[in-house]
Amino acid sequence: WNMKLQGEARRLEQTCDKLWVSLFTCTDEIMQQEIRPLVAVDIIEQLHRQFAILSGGRGKDGAPIITFPEYAGFSDIPDEDFLNVVTYLTSIPSLEAASIGFIIVIDRRRDKWSAVKASLTRIAVSGVCLSEQTLGGK
Repeated sequence: WNMKLQGEARRLEQTCDKLWVSLFTCTDEIMQQEIRPLVAVDIIEQLHRQFAILSGGRGKDGAPIITFPEYAGFSDIPDEDFLNVVTYLTSIPSLEAASIGFIIVIDRRRDKWSAVKASLTRIAVSGVCLSEQTLGGK
């Protein structure tokens, strides 16, 4: 049991390392991305589903926190809906706060490890820049 847990911990660390390498470099790219303006009223139905939430909390480094709470149909959310909500939520904080990156909290405690990996992958593909705090730094 202990060996299995250590193996899972090692795999999680490797996954986080890979995400850190691929995502931490995008901090400067926020200013360069051309994102079509979204307003809440245009995506109100997707926002009401609350599969992603910008709580207003900040990390020690000032990075805004985006939470992905337990959501049974997370993998079934259409890519366009997911991208619209993430794009909208990441456009709310100031450019200064967004340039730090975002802290991501994923609640998948009722799910399997494969669901956590799938969630991380989906978030990574969306282009959300992560703070070093998310990735275990600082």
